[in-house]
Amino acid sequence: MSAAENLKRDERVPSVLWALMVEEHDVQIQLEDGLLPSHSQLIQRWSTMLRDVLKVQREGCSGMDAPAVLPLKEVTVADWCLVARFMYPTPNPKVTWDNVDLLMKMGDKYQMQSLLHEASAFLRSEAGVHIYAYTYKPPKKSGGLFGSSVTPSAHDPARRKVTANNDHLWYWLLEADRLNLVDLRNTCINLIRGYWTYPLSMWEVYEKCPEGRETRVPR
Repeated sequence: MSAAENLKRDERVPSVLWALMVEEHDVQIQLEDGLLPSHSQLIQRWSTMLRDVLKVQREGCSGMDAPAVLPLKEVTVADWCLVARFMYPTPNPKVTWDNVDLLMKMGDKYQMQSLLHEASAFLRSEAGVHIYAYTYKPPKKSGGLFGSSVTPSAHDPARRKVTANNDHLWYWLLEADRLNLVDLRNTCINLIRGYWTYPLSMWEVYEKCPEGRETRVPR
């Protein structure tokens, strides 16, 4: 009986992704709430950290036919499926405001540069209307730039919930600097400079143009 037949189908994984992960897999990823199949060559291509872990495991288990088991602490099936959508040729994987923070953290934790660049590209493309507007709407109460009383524009069709840190421009600036994401860091710095130069007029532009226009953002 093959390894694929031994591994029970996890219903939480989309069928298309499961089919790609289970076919001729040679690694099983032990997560906090499940066990998922994968492929060592793909993991090694995406993650320099996991490449080294697999190399050590291979050296200690030479001659064994069973798939290697790769334990990932504090990572759930849902977390890994999000990452796997980018690793495998799944249809149209997307970075969104709901998953960008997790993608950045996973990319940082497992040294996945391609994942970090996907998240960074999303943040830079959305910076004009989302990061800027959500961060710099003049607060009704005191709190300044670092206050958590930030609310999204009433004209924004997404009407998404904004947390105290996740959408904060200063948060992304610090993350970009820590991860050496130069393009994202420069985008954040330019937006901060633009706010200090045109704090109210820039907000008015985005209130009138909720779809956002990058040409309106100071460079």
